[in-house]
Amino acid sequence: MNAWEMRELGWKPEFELQLTLDEAQELLPVRVGADFGSQILCLSGSGDFLVPVSLTKAGGPLTVGDWLLLEPNSYRVVRRLQRESLLTRKAAGEKVQTQLIAANLDALFIVSSCNRDFKALQFFNLQASDTKAM
Repeated sequence: MNAWEMRELGWKPEFELQLTLDEAQELLPVRVGADFGSQILCLSGSGDFLVPVSLTKAGGPLTVGDWLLLEPNSYRVVRRLQRESLLTRKAAGEKVQTQLIAANLDALFIVSSCNRDFKALQFFNLQASDTKAM
């Protein structure tokens, strides 16, 4: 594993502390870069590759930004590392469900037009609820 490139992907000491000695030596840490439905794009210090969703069951529900530990030869997910943060929303539809958007974020930029549909109060509430100020 290329440590410099892993840091560029967002690898932090907090993630490394979650690994056992055997996991650190035998498993491949990767970050989820995209979810294409039937495949997950995995980003690693040694390159990017696709993993079939059938090999990710041990990680539970995944989202962009998750850190996974894979078996190096089969790319089967052994486990997902604990998330530092998780961005979710209410999923579309009548059934109340949570949709995972991204995990392990350091910064979030929201871009919106300031036309007639812009509601400053809703934007303020989003900021306040995220910082637990409300």
